[in-house]
Amino acid sequence: YLGGELSGNGGQQTRSETTMTPADGATGCSQDRKAGDNEGVSEGCEDASAKREVKISRSGCFRSVSVRWACRISDWDPGRGDFGAALALLDEAEAKRVCRFRFFNDAKRSLLGRLLIRKLLKDVMGMKSSSADLRRTDKGRPFLLNPSASPILELKAGLDFNVSHHGDWVILVAESNFRVGCDVMCVERPGRGPVTDFFRNMKANFSDTEWRYVSTSSGGERGQLTRFMRLWTLKETYVKTIGTGLSVAPKRLSFELPPNGTTKADSACYTPDVAAAAAAIANEQQRRPKRRLTSDFLARSDEDETASKVVVRKQQQRLQQQSKAEVKPELSGDTKKNNTSTNSSTKPAPSAVPLYIVDGELKVDGMPLVVGTLVEGLSASMPVFRCSAGAFDTSTLWSVGIEIDPEKVPDTAGSKSVEKAIEDSLRKEFTLLKPEALLNSLLLTSHSS
Repeated sequence: YLGGELSGNGGQQTRSETTMTPADGATGCSQDRKAGDNEGVSEGCEDASAKREVKISRSGCFRSVSVRWACRISDWDPGRGDFGAALALLDEAEAKRVCRFRFFNDAKRSLLGRLLIRKLLKDVMGMKSSSADLRRTDKGRPFLLNPSASPILELKAGLDFNVSHHGDWVILVAESNFRVGCDVMCVERPGRGPVTDFFRNMKANFSDTEWRYVSTSSGGERGQLTRFMRLWTLKETYVKTIGTGLSVAPKRLSFELPPNGTTKADSACYTPDVAAAAAAIANEQQRRPKRRLTSDFLARSDEDETASKVVVRKQQQRLQQQSKAEVKPELSGDTKKNNTSTNSSTKPAPSAVPLYIVDGELKVDGMPLVVGTLVEGLSASMPVFRCSAGAFDTSTLWSVGIEIDPEKVPDTAGSKSVEKAIEDSLRKEFTLLKPEALLNSLLLTSHSS
């Protein structure tokens, strides 16, 4: 297992017409958009008010509320007070899992993944942490046991969500009307041995078609490693979407990617300059000692508790002052949009390889994965599962998978409507969140409630 954890399902869903307000990075479908306020709304669907409320109807405009968030652990260097305050937002079992990590960065990745789930519950589902009952399936997949506690009618049956982390990155994806999975992975040589030994040990996990794709000479060793990692992210994304993890043998899955297809965009990760820089960074990282998560760091004193409360109180006072200073009446739609976009805690995630929709075919046990008779009213040849992919930087690949869920697709949707909704979800870009701002927002909500 080469990275990623925490897939989740918010529960089974039935649909009825409703109105909801998406958070940063969450988009959906609506029917009456005001001029100048169309950011993140699908073409042909319109905003219902200046609050960017989203209306999703069972008939007509079939869409899914989509969330794509990303954090960098290098953007966060918490002291004992902040780290302890973040742990306090989790339940006891989750906090213990985070504290079992040996190294500090591993603990930060795990902790931020869990904080992103809290943000999803708070900002998208509109739920307080005290009212959310997070559980795990027997496969270890987290899910929300009581999505009906959400005040958003359309989300009372839950969101399907998934979290992955590796290297410097932690990501969360969520969908209201599809199953969703994700994976993020560093392009790096695992361990200290040669890449040839690593490939020899891992080849059994790939089909002959996949291994021919990996073994092409383009980009040399770095190119082969990139193609290997790309295929592995796609396999991980699929098994995390369906919720089985790697209990499904990876060789049963075969992504047949054309050599000159969309994945050729990944070549930005293995140009000669990139390969040389990556090798130098890898050598430096191997020499640098890893920071350990020590027991003395985790120990919290009464002074830490007091300091954390003081910080939260000051943040609350500052936010209250800002809110009083804002001019609220008679703002135009454009002004409101601009005010929203200047939020310094969020911005588009970087993209060394821009988002693309993978054009290869997925086969399971040699058979194409298509709808068949699964959903009435949809074309039998429509793929059940599709992926988008990209890279945050030249050493970090990501992929997102969308799978049709028969229980969430109305009989009246039709193939074109579902295909459009899938493509809209696949083209949803990641929003970069600042870990410190993420923690502060959750702390403020926790203390105010």
